[in-house]
Amino acid sequence: GVIFLILIYIGRVQELLLFLWDFKIGKIFVGVTLALYFLSPRRHPIANTVSFIQVKYILGIFFLVILSIPLSVYSRQSLDFIFFEYSKTLIFFFLLIKATNTPIELKKDIYALIYAILLLITFNATVSASGRISAGITYDPNDTSFIMVVSLPIAYFLMQREAGYKKLFLFVILI
Repeated sequence: GVIFLILIYIGRVQELLLFLWDFKIGKIFVGVTLALYFLSPRRHPIANTVSFIQVKYILGIFFLVILSIPLSVYSRQSLDFIFFEYSKTLIFFFLLIKATNTPIELKKDIYALIYAILLLITFNATVSASGRISAGITYDPNDTSFIMVVSLPIAYFLMQREAGYKKLFLFVILI
């Protein structure tokens, strides 16, 4: 389930392939992933998740954002963003942490990230447009380049541990 969420949330497949837009595949796969998580016998308690320093940082940022709402210029839009947009990021983050329990699952998630970026690169390379090229509705060129730059070290270190066609594939992605 999480692999598909990575392709949907980062690769924005539903925006690149417009026939998927009406199916709301993001909501469908969040529901499927949540169901799989709650039905999984290897489920870990929330207390274990909160002990990670990265989770503490994300929760700290979230609470700072909530505390800053009364000081914002457009409080209503800030509330809408937090509860209707940023909450999706939090759900994705926690599902990713809870569903990734082994190094093998982590490797699968990293490959899903690489494939999602490959989708974005392919879309940007094949689209014929004038001016700034963006991937779908959500990403502008800065967002796309940020995702690519952040993913380069991940692909590089994964390439160092691979051999054969996987290493060649990651090398091509890095170029």
